[in-house]
Amino acid sequence: MKRISTLAVLGALFLSPLALAAETETEAASEEEDEFDFFNDDAADEKAEKAIDGDDFDPFELEDDDDFSAFGETKAPPAKVQKAAPVATKAALGDHFPVEIVQTLPNALVVELPVVIGTRAEVAKDYWLVGEVFVDGKKVGESRQLVMASSLSDASTTAYLKLHAPVSAQQGQVEVQVSQIVDGKSSKLFGRKAAFRL
Repeated sequence: MKRISTLAVLGALFLSPLALAAETETEAASEEEDEFDFFNDDAADEKAEKAIDGDDFDPFELEDDDDFSAFGETKAPPAKVQKAAPVATKAALGDHFPVEIVQTLPNALVVELPVVIGTRAEVAKDYWLVGEVFVDGKKVGESRQLVMASSLSDASTTAYLKLHAPVSAQQGQVEVQVSQIVDGKSSKLFGRKAAFRL
């Protein structure tokens, strides 16, 4: 009798870890099933299908918009708004826009002047659009753009004369003179001035 109870105790000792391991494995499998139950959510599947079939589907709508600033993370600042291009509804080759100083360097400026070219119908012949830049009355640079009627469209086009102007003083006046060369003949169109300070 003593021998049987010893065997029973020993059997229980050997079987207990096996039974416990089996029970733990069953619980883990059950927890794992619970953890990933949302993958089998019929309501979520139906909602996703409706969103994809809809006309206003936005794949970025479900992005996480949480604010993590308390953790030292901040949202990116809004993107810089690009300056709107001049609406080219004005007469071709007219004096419509100011000259702008778009960059100042230690000994130079970068200036820009928009010039309305017009539509394909307004350009009878190919020509050179010339921009000359002067600093305090002295010519310091020139830019030429070839305007070809075949490359234009029915909508009006605007060209941008962008010029680099070396300067020797900390302040002064910059001027851009615009002219047109057709069949080797040059004709002045207009000029624009702007004050500068480095």
